[in-house]
This record gives sequence, structure tokens and C-alpha cells, in this order.
Amino acid sequence: MGFVQGEGRMSRKLSSLSGAHPILTDVFYVKTGTDPQTKEVKSVLVKRGKELHGPDKMYLYAQHIVLVEPVTPASQVTKLIEQSKVNRRHVSVLPRHGG
Repeated sequence: MGFVQGEGRMSRKLSSLSGAHPILTDVFYVKTGTDPQTKEVKSVLVKRGKELHGPDKMYLYAQHIVLVEPVTPASQVTKLIEQSKVNRRHVSVLPRHGG
């Protein structure tokens, strides 16, 4: 899901898309950083909800949503989300793609 300000969120659960305030649950986002030891740039998939306020859903403003792109069951994102549920981890490493 892309937003006007360039942020992105991923979820397999989106409801009320046709309303003024769609709701995302089971939300993940990509965080990119540099490993200080190896200087390698890594992207990780982080589960939202571990923040201090412990959010369990996101209410969105529909007019700020630029696109909604389905995540297929066979995608790497889906596999990492499912893996994080099994392992009870909230961070999984995403493979880098050349670009």
C-alpha cells in the first residue's frame, strides 16, 4: 500500500477500502539500515505493534492512499509474514534486488 508522502505499509488484512477510513490489521513496514560492522545495507520487514503504544490496527485516510497492490500467497513478503508468526519474531530480512 502506498501513501501520498511515499510511506508504505504491508498487510494481508485490509477492510473497508471503499469507505473514508480503511483499516489495516497485521501491519508490517520495511525499514532499511546499514550494518555498522559490515556496512552492508539491509532491509527488514518489521511488524507494527511493538511500539510503546502497542497499536493493533491502523485507521487510514482514504484520500492519502495512492495505491493498493495485492500480496500473493507465493510472494516473498507473504512468506516472511508467515515465518514471523511461526517464529514469533517481528523482524525478517528481505533479500536485496539489484537495481
